[in-house]
Amino acid sequence: MRKSIDRIHCIGAVHGLLSRRDLQQVEMKESARRIAKIVSQSVGKSDGVDVAVSGARVMLESQKATSLSLVIHELVDNALRHGIGSRQQGKAQISFTRSGRELMVMISDDGVGLAKDFDLNRHSGMGLKTVVGLVTQDLGGEFRLF
Repeated sequence: MRKSIDRIHCIGAVHGLLSRRDLQQVEMKESARRIAKIVSQSVGKSDGVDVAVSGARVMLESQKATSLSLVIHELVDNALRHGIGSRQQGKAQISFTRSGRELMVMISDDGVGLAKDFDLNRHSGMGLKTVVGLVTQDLGGEFRLF
């Protein structure tokens, strides 16, 4: 239930950025900062975890911004819950890189990492399945784990 409420807050943050400025596009670094704050508070790590946002300025129309924001939400949530885990301090990074018309969004953390035998097709829960669907279907992109 908590994750569903957080997803609604995430969508609300994107729409808040749109309505606040009467814009048709969302600046994704600002959206990512808001999402990081929402997730940090939700998982009880707002004091000891630093989530940095860096990279290129990216403007997306509202539908794509909402989809990408949900992707960012799920991956930051995973980074804080599973990567950083029970530690009270840690770092996560959301970075945006543009190359022509392509955009790469990378989310990383200083946590334990994935198990060597991790297989996205066998081990992923609903969150990662949602991410893959949003990236491939809504955004027309490719999802990779490093």
